[in-house]
Amino acid sequence: MTTRRALSLVAGLTLAATLSAPPAPAAEWREVRFGADVALDGRVVPAGSYTLKWKTDDAGEVRITVTSGRQVVGGVSGRWADLETPPEVDSVAYRVDGDGRREIVEIRFGGKSRVIRIDPPAVQSARAE
Repeated sequence: MTTRRALSLVAGLTLAATLSAPPAPAAEWREVRFGADVALDGRVVPAGSYTLKWKTDDAGEVRITVTSGRQVVGGVSGRWADLETPPEVDSVAYRVDGDGRREIVEIRFGGKSRVIRIDPPAVQSARAE
């Protein structure tokens, strides 16, 4: 990824999603507001406010669920990864495809060097089979 594209991706992040931390520091969820529709494992999640919840299993796989109230609107799997420089604020990173569709690729936590990297859709499908 070129530096220009990386900067473009980061710039798009703050416009696309805003995360807010819950009061409990060890909680495994965050409130998120998507400023535009996003794709999660091929499923479109409309712009709006949601809760991201995640749970890490014994094998290190992270299962992420997106809910609106009590309704699950999407889910994907991913893995923990390390960053060289922690982001200043919580955010969601996404990739924009040729059709302008935004696919979530990372969940970043302000001040933390660990991120959740979302598995590509092909890996998601292979796990489901």
